[in-house]
Amino acid sequence: LVATAKGGLFRYRGLNLSQGTPNPACEISAKPQNFYAKTLFGGGTLSVKYSGTFPVLTLAEAKTYIAAACGEGGIHLLDKKDLHCLAVIPTEDIAQDVKIHENRIYVADGNVGVKIFELNGTEAIKIGSYSTVKPICQISVSKSGRYLLCSCGGNEVRMLNVSDHDHITELYSCAMKKGPLYGNNFASNTLDDGTMLLFCHRDGLIFSNPDNGDTAFHIIEYIPQMGFCSYCAGEGIETDGKRILYTHGGGLVSLSLSHANPTAIDALPRFMSEKRFKGLLTLRDGRLVCAKRYSGEITVLDISN
Repeated sequence: LVATAKGGLFRYRGLNLSQGTPNPACEISAKPQNFYAKTLFGGGTLSVKYSGTFPVLTLAEAKTYIAAACGEGGIHLLDKKDLHCLAVIPTEDIAQDVKIHENRIYVADGNVGVKIFELNGTEAIKIGSYSTVKPICQISVSKSGRYLLCSCGGNEVRMLNVSDHDHITELYSCAMKKGPLYGNNFASNTLDDGTMLLFCHRDGLIFSNPDNGDTAFHIIEYIPQMGFCSYCAGEGIETDGKRILYTHGGGLVSLSLSHANPTAIDALPRFMSEKRFKGLLTLRDGRLVCAKRYSGEITVLDISN
């Protein structure tokens, strides 16, 4: 079996490895074999999958479609029912992140900056852009859609006013004091009042609410004893509007905007607190979805109570 980065999984038969060259009679499967289907949570099986040429880095969900940021492959618009590709929005650099608000698609286009597209059916029309000397890898849109939170160069966050897409301006910014901003650590959701959240593993919890008139970022430096690290893979912070949860090397902790003492969550299954468990994916409708690094294990927990 040969796993290729972009082509899928291929099966070769009749290889004579002792001679170092393939046997002329070897059989090569010309198409990638689908070994993807596995038993899922609740006894179901994988019904559909999307396997394009490029990796899916992040995605955003709308009513009828999904927008996937596919690196050098741009933005892929997928039908939610069967995941077939409706359209591709080319990007100039690498599509790192994507967000949706109403009929607008916001794209973090790496070294090029931010691009804003308006969607008319499956046709995407570019209506605005924001350029910077620093690459932009993560973005988050405010509840109103008027503001965009973005990371710049790994050591700075900026709040942009995108209400006038012809004239996008920077409202305020904040430099990381104790180290670069690694990983995807922007909360996808906002608090109920519209507060936007991110976690820098050495600076702590950073938050702001431009919809409510904020003119700066606020920072709470959390105590380091909880195991907050200088590197994290996957989105480490999320909120359901009321609670703020963060993943670190040892499990889950609850964060607060009022004080710097996080609370460890110990009442979860044991495997949830193993090392390399760092991927808090979503928190919605009383469901917590997490991923464990390397094993590829996805866990869904009911945390409604």
